[in-house]
Amino acid sequence: MTRNDSGFTLLEALVATTLTAMLAAVLFGSVSIGARVMDTSVKQTDAATQVAMVQNFLRNHLAQAQPVFEGRRDSLAFRERMPELASAGLKHMSVRAERTRDGLRLIATAPNHQSLLLERLSSIEFAYFGTEQPARAPSWRSEWHSQTTLPTLVRLRVGFGTDRTPQEFVVALKLV
Repeated sequence: MTRNDSGFTLLEALVATTLTAMLAAVLFGSVSIGARVMDTSVKQTDAATQVAMVQNFLRNHLAQAQPVFEGRRDSLAFRERMPELASAGLKHMSVRAERTRDGLRLIATAPNHQSLLLERLSSIEFAYFGTEQPARAPSWRSEWHSQTTLPTLVRLRVGFGTDRTPQEFVVALKLV
């Protein structure tokens, strides 16, 4: 009987196929984990960017706030100076939480205009630092009702669901 050495045995082919399948499984698992990490990172970056945009939005509008100010745990309303109207033009602005089927969303409303600031939130909470009476020490409060004074600071805390720590930021008002 002569032996032909030009091919692979069945056992060698099975071992090579098994090793290839195992390498493919490990590679697929690594790619899948990498994709999930990337997706989570992108979502967190998007949420942080959205919160930064809301902070800038509130900072710009609250900088123009006048002493007619109404703050609640889930909303705030104020009159702001309109720089484009040099003759003391004022407009009413409000920012409020609104419940939807997908959770809470944060809405800003001005005359004839409404803007969606954030959506799919699990919680929204405003707080106000200051004092409405000069003889009292300033403190954080869940409500602010004053026709004559503004809070010194406004804090907004938003929750994006159970898997993330709530985002919080504080905006200082320009006192007039």
